[in-house]
Amino acid sequence: MIVFLNSKRRWLFNAVEDCRSQHSSKLPQHYLSGTKVMYRGRRLMLQIESADVEQVIIACRSRFLIQVPYQLAGDEREDAIEQALTHWKRDRAWQDIQYFTKVYARKLGVQLPPVKLSEQKRVWGTCSKDGVIPYQLAVS
Repeated sequence: MIVFLNSKRRWLFNAVEDCRSQHSSKLPQHYLSGTKVMYRGRRLMLQIESADVEQVIIACRSRFLIQVPYQLAGDEREDAIEQALTHWKRDRAWQDIQYFTKVYARKLGVQLPPVKLSEQKRVWGTCSKDGVIPYQLAVS
């Protein structure tokens, strides 16, 4: 029985994570290797390594590779990872916003509108009377 469960542990982990994400978006997020986080509608796995770096470094392909300074441990390490990942996602969202507003302004033949990035809980996108399009970022 243990051999069978061990052979299915990845599937079991993913199934449990799917159930958690479907039933509660309010669960606390832990930033440990193997944990999955949402990015562009997909859940990508974190691969976290201690490294000889001065700050948290993040790279993303099919998973997040996160390098963390050796001296960080425990809650301080998790907090640093959370802050770096939030900042990284925000930067990527801003790059995407700038790219797509340029593309669609050109396609629509309109002047590029001013865009600002904010973090709101309920409103996803609006256009103010002065023409500013605030883009709301969900970084969870």
